[in-house]
Amino acid sequence: TWVVDPIDGTTNFVYGIKLSCVSLGLCVDGEPVVGVVYEPYLDELFVAAKGQGAYLNGKKLHVDGAKSLSKAMVLFELGYERSEEGVERML
Repeated sequence: TWVVDPIDGTTNFVYGIKLSCVSLGLCVDGEPVVGVVYEPYLDELFVAAKGQGAYLNGKKLHVDGAKSLSKAMVLFELGYERSEEGVERML
């Protein structure tokens, strides 16, 4: 199954904030196996494949070696809905 988000960061795009990208993913039997993200403003292409690592513009990416979650940076997006009811639905 292909998963496509043609404007990942729609709210930013609508408001002219240059923080959006095109995201593609491929799932096989419900498991993600390939992901591609293109950030047109910086001309950055991120590619990852299960068991093959991740790359930025052809250069392999590496983790920084954090051994615990308290030493890591974790980010997530709750979507564009900002009302209390909408946020509750997403959680």
